[in-house]
Amino acid sequence: MKKIVLAAVLFFLCAPVYSSVTTADGLITLDYYEDTQSGIENRWILDFSVNDIGQGIDSIKFELTFYNEEVDFSNIYNVQNTQYYSIGYYADIPNGIFPRIASDEQKSWVPVNTDFAFYTTNQFFGDPLIADFQVVLVHYDNFGNRNDDHFVLQGPIGPAVPEPMGMLLFAFGAFLIKILMK
Repeated sequence: MKKIVLAAVLFFLCAPVYSSVTTADGLITLDYYEDTQSGIENRWILDFSVNDIGQGIDSIKFELTFYNEEVDFSNIYNVQNTQYYSIGYYADIPNGIFPRIASDEQKSWVPVNTDFAFYTTNQFFGDPLIADFQVVLVHYDNFGNRNDDHFVLQGPIGPAVPEPMGMLLFAFGAFLIKILMK
């Protein structure tokens, strides 16, 4: 029984930060998580998927605004402008200037079953991303329907801990919990 409790506590203490949300109509899924595979510190991945929900919808246009001024999509890892979207900023005066990814009239409609990976970094090196922040996603389907969705995504509270250090902290935490369980 002690081992089960120990495993459960370790899982909840060491679970990675990960957010996954789907629009109310099921058309778009956003997954936001830290990139732990590339070795680049404090780089986060936003997977943007356009789902095929039937109902005759075959394409969309969208506007995605991150209400977090620390997030930067205009970095070397992203393609800035494609046939489907442009990366820029949205000025919400006096509240701030926020990153935005959007399609516009000159861009093609995004077909269903399309997946994008956007990479977010910090605006200023060493500054952490804010823990929780709001995301507003407005999308239009090929029938002219407009949908507004507001989400809260979770980011890190402070600067990312390098992987080797994270493993050492995990081992130390497991050791402490084992001692406390005796």
